[in-house]
Order: sequence, then C-alpha cells, then structure tokens
Amino acid sequence: MYGGNDDQVLIGRVSDDEWWEVVRGRLGVDCAGLRRAIESSDVWDQDLLDAVRAARTTARTGILSNAWAWQRRTLPDDLVDEVLLSCEIGCAKPDRRAFEIALERLGTRPHDTLFVDDDANHVAAAGSLGIIGHVHTDTPSTVAAIERFLDAG
Repeated sequence: MYGGNDDQVLIGRVSDDEWWEVVRGRLGVDCAGLRRAIESSDVWDQDLLDAVRAARTTARTGILSNAWAWQRRTLPDDLVDEVLLSCEIGCAKPDRRAFEIALERLGTRPHDTLFVDDDANHVAAAGSLGIIGHVHTDTPSTVAAIERFLDAG
C-alpha cells in the first residue's frame, strides 16, 4: 500500500485524495473504509499533551511532523504555537530545511530549542544544526527532558 509515491504525499506534491486513488488502483479495491480507519486511528497521550501545554506557558512551542494534510484535523487547537506539517512546508525530516523552517517560524535559535522525536535519525539531524534533542521512548522520560530543558532556561 505505501510503496511508490507516499513520499510525494508526505511533502505535499500529491494530495491525500490523489494518493488514495493510486492505492485504489494498486490494490484494485475501494479503499474508503481503510482510509477512514487510518484517518481515525490517532491516539493522543494525555500526559504528554499536558506537558507540552505547560511548556507553552513559558516557551515557544511547535510541532514539526512528517504528516499528511488530514492529520492537521486531529491536532488539538490549543496545543502549540506553530504546527509545521511536512505536506505543507514541502520537506520532511530529516531534511535540514524542515528544521530551519521550524526555527524560523518559532523565532528560536538552535541551542535554545529542544526537539523531541521518536526517530533517532531525526534527532541526530536536528542535532547537526545545534538543536538540543531527545529521543522519545516513553512519556515519563520525555516529560522529564522537557522539564529539564525549561528549568535550564
């Protein structure tokens, strides 16, 4: 299903609808049910959301996500200051341009920015620009990393 042009939808060169049409052709079946299931499957970690909301009271916050357009609808409105989806900015992590765009939109300097991601390669790419990184493996360690970062000022 994901073989082929999914990287193009990820950076906004192909729309969600166009991609699903490719999948329908590839599989030879109506994919509407599968699409609905995928698009309704996001589950949010409330403890992590609370930590991010709390960080927003003292720091600029953002989400930089390799995401498709439909995923914007799943984000809580009051969570962060900036949402940067790869499909909207035209590049995806680990492309350095994605991090540069995030820094610009947030108005932060690399060494004053904490980047959290569950992909160590993405964290390393951010680190190559001087951004402080944390690999998310579980909520308690990520919340602690956010708190340490904020406490360090």
